Amino acid sequence: GSWTLYAEVKIKGHTIRMDRYLNVMVDNLSVSVPHRGIAGLDIHMYRGTGIRLRTSYGLAVTMDTKGRVTVRLPVIYSGHVEGVCGNYNHVYYDDYTTSDGSYVGDDKTARASLVGNSWKQPDPTDPGCFEPYEDEVPDTSSLTSTMMRTHAHCDLLFNTTMADNPFSPCLARLGNLSLHYLEACVYSAASAGHKGLLAQDRAPPTCGVLAAFAEECRFTAGVPVMDWRWKTGCGLECPAGLEASAQVPASPPSCVHPASTGYEELLGEGCTCPPGHTLDRTHCTPSTQCGCTLHGHYYPLDSEWLSHECGTINQCIYGDQGVPVVITKLYQCPGHSECKADNGKLTCQFECTCKNG
Repeated sequence: GSWTLYAEVKIKGHTIRMDRYLNVMVDNLSVSVPHRGIAGLDIHMYRGTGIRLRTSYGLAVTMDTKGRVTVRLPVIYSGHVEGVCGNYNHVYYDDYTTSDGSYVGDDKTARASLVGNSWKQPDPTDPGCFEPYEDEVPDTSSLTSTMMRTHAHCDLLFNTTMADNPFSPCLARLGNLSLHYLEACVYSAASAGHKGLLAQDRAPPTCGVLAAFAEECRFTAGVPVMDWRWKTGCGLECPAGLEASAQVPASPPSCVHPASTGYEELLGEGCTCPPGHTLDRTHCTPSTQCGCTLHGHYYPLDSEWLSHECGTINQCIYGDQGVPVVITKLYQCPGHSECKADNGKLTCQFECTCKNG
């Protein structure tokens, strides 16, 4: 199997990297969210379940704690993009197209590998990146209708006649797009079945697919599906200290923005802080213990950091007025040390070399 290690966006001369552990790097330096240090870019905690980068012209890239990456664009870009996510022309069957324009969607045993390999970009940190030559397609012959209905719930993705199907209003609007999710659901169920994980006393192994489809319903079809988790037994896992909720804004209240700054009109499921607490970067803290904001950067209370090529040292503390303030002093790296980025922070480092002989 494979998973997404991180999502990297290169834009406006900057490189932003987000990972599933809610870490964010901008130009190799760690930053706290929400981050608005680059004009026209907003990086924030998305519904308490991931990190999202959003631009002033509507591009949104989200990386959640499950490793799922979502890219959304305004409709004006329809048919004008390419890559592993397709061309956004609303014709879903032609998304299996390689970088040289070849359609490989008919080869179900290798199409994902062929597309992925063709669009792969060199990564200097992993020069030996393995290129698969065939897809891992599980055997679905052992799946029964009962298993699919009561354990995997894949029938929810196509059965519009089911009286209590929470996805029914959405299926009619998405058309053939739902077939992609149905295929993913069946493969996920088959893979879990081979591992003995498809059982009624366990959470469905297809919850990730169903969650992705629920998001597709909300964004693409404009249909919020509110009770699918109750129907399927798929609980929403939240980061430590956050609580699941069905009504969470896209950008929840935080130390930087006490009032939510949601972009979408529709509230959605997610994770939020308990009463009396607010988001401090990616975890909850008492509202009275928030830190400092400086030039679009957020720093937690009592933190200390170097800036301006290690020419200044800063500290976030409580000021005389009882509010957080940044104290800045001139600084110089000691001895022959040099200012360099290390683990996402500016530090003064000594270069140790051995003499000849």
